Amino acid sequence: RFSIGNRVFLACSKLESINLPEHVSFIGSYLFEECIELRSIVLPEGMSTIPEGMFFYCEGLESVNIPSTVTAIGDFAFMDCLQLKSVVFPENLQTIGDNVFDESGLASADVPNSVTSIGAFAFAHCQDLTSIHLPDNLKVLSLAVLSGCPSLTALTIPKTLEIIGDNALGGCTSIMSLDIPETVYFIGKS
Repeated sequence: RFSIGNRVFLACSKLESINLPEHVSFIGSYLFEECIELRSIVLPEGMSTIPEGMFFYCEGLESVNIPSTVTAIGDFAFMDCLQLKSVVFPENLQTIGDNVFDESGLASADVPNSVTSIGAFAFAHCQDLTSIHLPDNLKVLSLAVLSGCPSLTALTIPKTLEIIGDNALGGCTSIMSLDIPETVYFIGKS
């Protein structure tokens, strides 16, 4: 087993694909930052976390295989991945950090019911995002979590939701109707 440190592949602008071996025990943050030609990656089964900023500004990233063992996606992990249109989340994922898909190319997202925490700006500024399924047991829509998603047309708010954070849906100009459950006791400002 071995470790891979922080920013090891920083700005490797010609790197198009990579397969990480199964015996990696630690992966540092911002590992592939600014690898603008990186198109696909196979991550090792057994990893529990996608580290902070792992694919930050990998604007060419089209697909990623998130292992079934991943329970957390760190802050900024897929921020500015402009070509990333969809992600298949593992069924035991619990946490999506801040700004994870901010300004990515996501067109849809089906967040599994195992997720209990979605960070601020997690899906913000996704210009092409038309639909998202939020987990049935989610209690908080974080600060600006879906702000700046003008193509988002429909959103079903979980019946367990209690808090809608500031600017959570700001700039979602295509949503025609919204049912806010009775469990919500706080709605932030825009």
